Amino acid sequence: MYLYKEIKENFPLRTFLLIIITWIVLALLNYVAMQSGIYTGLGYLFPISVLYPSHFTITGPIYLLIFLCIGYYSFYNASKFNAFSCYIFCTLLILFGNLGQGNIHLAMVESFYIKGYEYYSDAILINDWKYWLDHFNENQPNLLIHTKTHPPFITLFHYFILFLCNNILFLSICFSLLSTLSFIFIRKILLLFLGKEYLYRVNILTLLFSIIPSVNIYTIVSVDGIILSFATMSLWGIIKTAIDNKITFKSILFTFVGLAVMSSFTFGSTFLLGTFGLFSFFQLFKNKSTLILKLLIITCILLFVYFVALYFLLNYNHIKTFQIASYLENKNGFRGFYQPKVYINTRIEDISEVLLFLSFGYAAVILNANRKYLNILLSPNSNKINVQLFYSAIFTFLAMLVTGAYATGETARACLFIYPFFLIILTKCNQITLNIIYFLALFQTFGMQLIGNFHW
Repeated sequence: MYLYKEIKENFPLRTFLLIIITWIVLALLNYVAMQSGIYTGLGYLFPISVLYPSHFTITGPIYLLIFLCIGYYSFYNASKFNAFSCYIFCTLLILFGNLGQGNIHLAMVESFYIKGYEYYSDAILINDWKYWLDHFNENQPNLLIHTKTHPPFITLFHYFILFLCNNILFLSICFSLLSTLSFIFIRKILLLFLGKEYLYRVNILTLLFSIIPSVNIYTIVSVDGIILSFATMSLWGIIKTAIDNKITFKSILFTFVGLAVMSSFTFGSTFLLGTFGLFSFFQLFKNKSTLILKLLIITCILLFVYFVALYFLLNYNHIKTFQIASYLENKNGFRGFYQPKVYINTRIEDISEVLLFLSFGYAAVILNANRKYLNILLSPNSNKINVQLFYSAIFTFLAMLVTGAYATGETARACLFIYPFFLIILTKCNQITLNIIYFLALFQTFGMQLIGNFHW
């Protein structure tokens, strides 16, 4: 009875239940429509893009029980964690969450080759990487679905790691280690907003980031996890400049490297550029031109690297690659014109998937926008920077969806880089509310990892 009273007073329970009911109703309507022969453009498991049945091994539930124990222990000992121990526990939460698939092979190896059309399948066919890159645009339409709709460096990244050690488990470990770097940068970002005097909250929020379904499921053995790490690196550089109101070599380096690597792996890097650009205008209105100057410097360097240096040194045309990738994904042009109903349905699906993988409890607090639960305007040191960044990110993401990006679903994975922006507005969340979000996310991830395999 006491627990219910605490939840009722510190958590938007009605919003939480409404989200779940709405999801069930939409899923049922979509299912009925599809069973009636109506083409909705969605899958049967709305809004989840990809879900394979779990292998239901004996060891899977045991690993997930360990995942729950680590999550519980981490929560109650977060005040004792330093940067290293916080990173280790975040990594353990990722590892044991995914071991819920059954074993190391199922969790960390199989997803590279099981479907036969991932980057790995194209990477192992490369004999001469310079020749392959030189003829990439020419061969692009004939490559596998993911390779031909992304910059070539993501496939070459697979190739170079396999060149060092031709072993899929080694490839998986490299991917996973790079992906977990995001926890280091997330914690650094939170320290910028909160300061060392709020170390417990910094650690709790970092741990929360590792247990929300999207990050816990898609970070391991995933290119998108690596992209997330470099996106958070770049985000740290931007926030550092905004808070200090000065340009340093370190902040420029981190922002540039993050954006450069992200741009090499996905055309979705336009999201960060759009978000940072919009955020810099917020700063400009407050008579702070430092950030926009920094972005102009970085943009000029990026333009030089991608459209001059790589073109002359490696004969690689980034613009042409983007044009071909866009055509291959949308051969009939803008879907809103020739399939308006499917276009609207898939926009709803994209947004719904982002919120589902954020976790129902987390989404309820974000959507409720009640200062009783989430006083986002009072974060120490933020000067509303966290709020401005959040709205810049949401506006940019919605603008991308309007253009037709992410044809159907896949946003929880392909847009993994949007989740840090949800995290930074929890810096002044009511402590009891934050505790509820944490455990609801922990149990939702437990359930999702238990019932299915979400890996692409």
